[in-house]
Amino acid sequence: MDRSTQDLVRSALAGDRQAMRQLFAHVICPVVERRLARRLALSGADRAALHDHVQEVLVHLLERDAEVLRRWNPERGLLEPYIAKVADNHLISRLRRRPPPSPSDELDSEAAASVTPEQGAAFSHMVLHLLREMSDSDAALFRAVYLEELSPDEAAARLGISRDAAHINGSSGSVVGS
Repeated sequence: MDRSTQDLVRSALAGDRQAMRQLFAHVICPVVERRLARRLALSGADRAALHDHVQEVLVHLLERDAEVLRRWNPERGLLEPYIAKVADNHLISRLRRRPPPSPSDELDSEAAASVTPEQGAAFSHMVLHLLREMSDSDAALFRAVYLEELSPDEAAARLGISRDAAHINGSSGSVVGS
């Protein structure tokens, strides 16, 4: 690729369709696919779900005259990590909107019967690996909400942060103190 990423973004946002195709084909799509593939694989999603979520992120980047893409500031960092963070946040937002499954005694027995000890150990290993990659504050929030199943209010109270601060900061990816 001869052109810099910054030049490609600038040209694409100015209406250069070839620059837009090149930007999406060589920079944005690969980043979004890599980031979402990793997250969705952990949840057991298939290739079709990955494709759907990638398309949703691409639409999100271009909505309202590419508002999200225009927010990227090259002085604050590279485009790739910015796009990866946008993809993460968009996916998390989508997954939060899903209605919770209906309670059922049958679901509990089916889940228990289908998980092998090896799968349980692999899941535990994966969670420990993810926790090591997180900052201390992010790991504490993750443990409180996802492992201890506390509500956001309870987790915020335990961690000494506001409920709003319990949400991931979209620009930095870290938990913000109150």
